[in-house]
Amino acid sequence: MIAATRDSHRGRELLGVVARMVYVLFSFGCLSTLAHAQVIVAAQVGDASDEDEKNLGGFQVQVDDSMATSFKDFERFAARKDWEKAFRAIGEIPSEKRVGMLKAGGGMIVPARTRIWQVVAELPAEGREAFRVFFDAKARELLSHIDADDAEPVADIKIARQVYDEYFLTSVGDDAANLLGDAAFEQGDFRGAERYWRAILDHHPNTELGELRIQVKRAMALLRSGRGRQYAALLKDIEQRFPGETVVLGGTDVDPATFLKSLQSDSGLLVVEQDSQANDVTIAAGSLPAETPTAWRLQYLSDKGKTLMDQSVRSNYWYRNGVETYVPPFTSLGSRLICNWFGIVFAIDTTTGKLLWRSEKFDKLHSQFAQMPHSQTNIEQFAVVAGGDTVLAISLNTERLNNYREPFRLVAYELDTGKERWKSESVGPLKNESFIGQPLILGDNLLVTTHGRNESKFTLRSLKLSDGSENWSKELGTASQVQKSRRYQQQNPVPVFLQTDDAVLVLTNNGALIALDSLGKEIQWVLKFKGPPSSSGNNMFWYGNEPLEDVIALHSQGAIVEEQGVAYFKEACSNELFAVDLSGPKVLWKRPVAVEAVLAGADEERLYVLTREIMAFDQETQKLQWSRRLPIAGGGLSAIVGRDTVYIFTNRGIYCLDKQNGTKKSIFRGADLESNGGWIEVVGDRLVCVSNMAVTAYRPPWSDGISTDTTTQPAATSDPATSSEPPESSDISEDTSG
Repeated sequence: MIAATRDSHRGRELLGVVARMVYVLFSFGCLSTLAHAQVIVAAQVGDASDEDEKNLGGFQVQVDDSMATSFKDFERFAARKDWEKAFRAIGEIPSEKRVGMLKAGGGMIVPARTRIWQVVAELPAEGREAFRVFFDAKARELLSHIDADDAEPVADIKIARQVYDEYFLTSVGDDAANLLGDAAFEQGDFRGAERYWRAILDHHPNTELGELRIQVKRAMALLRSGRGRQYAALLKDIEQRFPGETVVLGGTDVDPATFLKSLQSDSGLLVVEQDSQANDVTIAAGSLPAETPTAWRLQYLSDKGKTLMDQSVRSNYWYRNGVETYVPPFTSLGSRLICNWFGIVFAIDTTTGKLLWRSEKFDKLHSQFAQMPHSQTNIEQFAVVAGGDTVLAISLNTERLNNYREPFRLVAYELDTGKERWKSESVGPLKNESFIGQPLILGDNLLVTTHGRNESKFTLRSLKLSDGSENWSKELGTASQVQKSRRYQQQNPVPVFLQTDDAVLVLTNNGALIALDSLGKEIQWVLKFKGPPSSSGNNMFWYGNEPLEDVIALHSQGAIVEEQGVAYFKEACSNELFAVDLSGPKVLWKRPVAVEAVLAGADEERLYVLTREIMAFDQETQKLQWSRRLPIAGGGLSAIVGRDTVYIFTNRGIYCLDKQNGTKKSIFRGADLESNGGWIEVVGDRLVCVSNMAVTAYRPPWSDGISTDTTTQPAATSDPATSSEPPESSDISEDTSG
């Protein structure tokens, strides 16, 4: 009976999956996710023992303690190889009860469903054999109902899900995983489908489904999910390991490699097999000659406004939040650059320098400057991002800028006109929420975190980009408030999103890295590490003439980057730089850095960290390769990592350093010597600098074929101490503060 079931299912899935592949490749939409594939995580990933975990502090994710007790019974009996009692204990936690989160050791927290499945799947050979003896008959009986004449598709999936969750090691566990993979693929969850099929190869190496067939299906899922590097690697592996072999697709024997390449061609999806920067003709290279022309300059902080702010700072040396060194966040999309300056959002055409639109006049902030240096507003909470035809800004009403713990709102603007589309205050469930962390745009939706006023419990929300209506929401965890300076109050940390090929990562800046699924809905794992230090009682005493602490003056923010499956990150208010292998996950290394340090960039070999100096660390060994002191005076710590040069925007000009050893190639003075420096970015064919006063764009030599060989160019000033006068230039300066 069961043999017939297997054969009939395999015949159906071979014809069905190819037909669905052709259909999906030429479709523009997909249905919602059906099921969640298990993400395998290592049991011990960090350096924290179970005893130390309770002392990690920082971000807290709720754990199901009652389920943890039952699960420990299974682990205890399994360790003794008392399989009967172990399997009886695990049987008391059926699939429908495997909700919530469980600790997995080493600072790792994972969904209960994943944790239990993982431990069972990794049983030793003796345990696996005992598992089959105990549960094989039950699993085969369950799966046989899938081929019943009156079976419904939803019921089939429910049965396959139960077999996969509870009986994966049995002789039909691979069949259940294959069914779930097919269903996930059909509904557009290509990453989930690939994980189901990969689980078969990892834990059923002798599957009768056929390794080549499963690998071809995995490649199809990788291709459709846009994971070009993984697809290319798997295609190469198939060509090398299965030469001359064929698979039956649609009743015809086909060469798998030829078939996959034809699907790739038909889908129009590009596969990138090497670093995309290598083929980017606009990538920064070489030093900036002294005569590099200024394309345009837009000054948003007028001379009058600068005077008012300076007077306010001199009058308020207590509770200072570093407003005088603050550089507004920005984003770019196509030829547009958009900034969010304390709630005033404005867009610039980077080709012409034209101010396309602004939400309010710049000088409206002048009346707020008097209180801003000691305002309790978390100025690091302002954010802006653009996608499609929409700009999203996390802002405050400028008239309520200095109100105590005023909730930050989310506002959507039209990219072309700046017309307000919607704002969170007008969306029912969001009316009283404060938004924190730059939103992540995912197609027609966005992910964002919120918290209640005077609360630290973070909620993850998925909203429609068109009108802000809520798709879903779920509790993410509770943050521990951070006090950056003894001059300043405690505030919530600002989380950072990063989308990778397989997941959405959330760096909490509070002692935790969270991995969500590719849609951002389900937590795959949480890695906890040392949280921010306790700040109780640290806000009582200081001297009025003390300079700002660097973590305030530099507005140090957390940052995370991903290179070849490894996440590198440095949290705000943390003194550690991490490297985490996301496939484990596993902490590869961590090393001490200054609390105010910011991870500013990365290339294929190095990480670049900025404080008042730049440091280059080897990605593999974590060793410091070189460092160089720089005249950095304010926020916006960033760097452009070009082909052979690193560019940093300081208050003495743009430093051009050799990537290999940090040697100074030149200093391009530019048009912003009166500023504190700030952000630097390549936008199209412009080199754009955003300071605490203005936005300036230059026409760099790589944009129009000018030679970047500094030996043939007039030398730029090489020492900031030898000249304090800005060079003559043809700057186009526009003061638009009125």
